[in-house]
Amino acid sequence: MQLTDEKNLELEVLKSILESDKAPTIYVIVPIYNIENYIRLCIKSILQQTFQDFEIILVNDASADNSLKICMELFGKNNKISILNSNKNLGPGLIRNAGLEKARGKYIMFIDSDDAILPYALERLYNAAEKIMLKLFTL
Repeated sequence: MQLTDEKNLELEVLKSILESDKAPTIYVIVPIYNIENYIRLCIKSILQQTFQDFEIILVNDASADNSLKICMELFGKNNKISILNSNKNLGPGLIRNAGLEKARGKYIMFIDSDDAILPYALERLYNAAEKIMLKLFTL
Protein backbone atom coordinates (compact mmCIF):
# COMPACT_ATOMS: atom_id res chain seq x y z
CA MET A 1 0.00 0.00 0.00
CA GLN A 2 2.82 2.39 0.77
CA LEU A 3 4.35 1.66 -2.66
CA THR A 4 1.05 2.55 -4.35
CA ASP A 5 0.84 5.79 -2.39
CA GLU A 6 4.40 6.66 -3.42
CA LYS A 7 3.59 5.96 -7.09
CA ASN A 8 0.49 8.14 -6.91
CA LEU A 9 2.50 10.90 -5.30
CA GLU A 10 5.12 10.66 -8.05
CA LEU A 11 2.42 10.86 -10.72
CA GLU A 12 0.84 13.92 -9.08
CA VAL A 13 4.19 15.67 -8.83
CA LEU A 14 5.01 14.79 -12.44
CA LYS A 15 1.57 15.98 -13.59
CA SER A 16 2.04 19.21 -11.67
CA ILE A 17 5.44 19.78 -13.29
CA LEU A 18 4.03 19.07 -16.76
CA GLU A 19 1.06 21.37 -16.24
CA SER A 20 3.31 24.24 -15.19
CA ASP A 21 5.33 23.75 -18.38
CA LYS A 22 2.22 23.89 -20.55
CA ALA A 23 2.25 26.77 -23.00
CA PRO A 24 -0.64 29.22 -22.78
CA THR A 25 -3.15 29.05 -25.64
CA ILE A 26 -2.64 32.68 -26.67
CA TYR A 27 0.50 34.77 -26.65
CA VAL A 28 -0.06 38.51 -26.75
CA ILE A 29 3.00 40.30 -28.10
CA VAL A 30 3.33 43.99 -27.26
CA PRO A 31 6.21 45.91 -28.87
CA ILE A 32 7.40 48.72 -26.58
CA TYR A 33 9.13 51.91 -27.65
CA ASN A 34 9.00 55.17 -25.65
CA ILE A 35 5.39 54.68 -24.60
CA GLU A 36 5.50 55.35 -20.85
CA ASN A 37 2.23 57.34 -20.89
CA TYR A 38 0.16 54.48 -22.33
CA ILE A 39 1.79 51.16 -21.44
CA ARG A 40 0.03 50.70 -18.08
CA LEU A 41 -3.41 51.04 -19.68
CA CYS A 42 -2.47 48.66 -22.47
CA ILE A 43 -1.21 45.94 -20.14
CA LYS A 44 -4.08 46.41 -17.68
CA SER A 45 -6.59 45.91 -20.51
CA ILE A 46 -4.91 42.64 -21.46
CA LEU A 47 -4.73 41.34 -17.88
CA GLN A 48 -8.46 41.98 -17.37
CA GLN A 49 -9.54 39.54 -20.09
CA THR A 50 -12.37 37.07 -19.55
CA PHE A 51 -10.21 34.47 -21.36
CA GLN A 52 -7.27 33.86 -19.03
CA ASP A 53 -5.16 31.22 -20.83
CA PHE A 54 -2.62 33.70 -22.19
CA GLU A 55 0.79 35.19 -21.62
CA ILE A 56 1.93 38.70 -22.49
CA ILE A 57 5.32 39.15 -24.10
CA LEU A 58 6.51 42.74 -23.73
CA VAL A 59 9.33 43.44 -26.19
CA ASN A 60 11.21 46.64 -25.38
CA ASP A 61 12.96 48.23 -28.36
CA ALA A 62 15.62 50.28 -26.51
CA SER A 63 13.17 52.79 -25.05
CA ALA A 64 14.82 55.99 -23.80
CA ASP A 65 11.95 56.88 -21.42
CA ASN A 66 10.59 54.96 -18.40
CA SER A 67 8.79 52.31 -20.49
CA LEU A 68 11.13 49.47 -19.49
CA LYS A 69 11.00 50.48 -15.81
CA ILE A 70 7.18 50.39 -15.91
CA CYS A 71 7.24 47.00 -17.64
CA MET A 72 9.61 45.63 -14.98
CA GLU A 73 7.32 46.92 -12.24
CA LEU A 74 4.30 45.21 -13.83
CA PHE A 75 6.32 42.04 -14.47
CA GLY A 76 7.04 41.74 -10.76
CA LYS A 77 3.32 41.82 -9.97
CA ASN A 78 2.06 39.25 -12.49
CA ASN A 79 3.21 35.83 -13.69
CA LYS A 80 1.47 36.28 -17.06
CA ILE A 81 4.07 38.81 -18.21
CA SER A 82 7.43 38.14 -19.87
CA ILE A 83 9.84 40.85 -20.97
CA LEU A 84 12.36 40.84 -23.78
CA ASN A 85 14.70 43.81 -23.91
CA SER A 86 16.87 45.12 -26.73
CA ASN A 87 19.61 47.61 -25.91
CA LYS A 88 19.72 48.63 -29.57
CA ASN A 89 16.73 50.03 -31.47
CA LEU A 90 15.72 47.35 -34.00
CA GLY A 91 12.50 48.82 -35.33
CA PRO A 92 8.95 47.44 -35.23
CA GLY A 93 9.42 44.49 -37.58
CA LEU A 94 12.45 42.94 -35.92
CA ILE A 95 11.14 43.61 -32.42
CA ARG A 96 7.86 41.82 -33.25
CA ASN A 97 9.86 38.90 -34.66
CA ALA A 98 11.79 38.68 -31.37
CA GLY A 99 8.44 38.22 -29.60
CA LEU A 100 7.35 35.61 -32.14
CA GLU A 101 10.47 33.56 -31.45
CA LYS A 102 9.51 33.26 -27.77
CA ALA A 103 5.81 32.52 -28.34
CA ARG A 104 4.87 28.84 -28.32
CA GLY A 105 1.09 28.91 -27.93
CA LYS A 106 -1.60 27.90 -30.39
CA TYR A 107 -2.47 31.53 -31.25
CA ILE A 108 -0.55 34.79 -31.33
CA MET A 109 -1.93 38.31 -31.16
CA PHE A 110 -0.11 41.60 -31.55
CA ILE A 111 -1.28 44.67 -29.67
CA ASP A 112 0.35 48.07 -30.09
CA SER A 113 1.48 49.50 -26.77
CA ASP A 114 -0.68 52.62 -27.13
CA ASP A 115 -3.84 50.52 -27.58
CA ALA A 116 -6.26 49.01 -25.07
CA ILE A 117 -8.60 46.08 -25.72
CA LEU A 118 -12.06 45.27 -24.42
CA PRO A 119 -12.28 42.65 -21.62
CA TYR A 120 -13.79 39.99 -23.91
CA ALA A 121 -11.47 40.55 -26.90
CA LEU A 122 -9.30 37.43 -26.43
CA GLU A 123 -12.32 35.24 -25.71
CA ARG A 124 -14.09 36.35 -28.89
CA LEU A 125 -10.98 36.01 -31.01
CA TYR A 126 -10.28 32.55 -29.58
CA ASN A 127 -13.85 31.36 -30.19
CA ALA A 128 -13.82 32.70 -33.76
CA ALA A 129 -10.46 31.07 -34.50
CA GLU A 130 -11.61 27.72 -33.10
CA LYS A 131 -14.81 27.89 -35.15
CA ILE A 132 -12.86 28.60 -38.34
CA MET A 133 -10.42 25.76 -37.61
CA LEU A 134 -13.34 23.40 -37.02
CA LYS A 135 -14.82 24.36 -40.39
CA LEU A 136 -11.48 23.87 -42.12
CA PHE A 137 -11.11 20.35 -40.80
CA THR A 138 -14.71 19.20 -41.27
CA LEU A 139 -15.15 20.10 -44.94
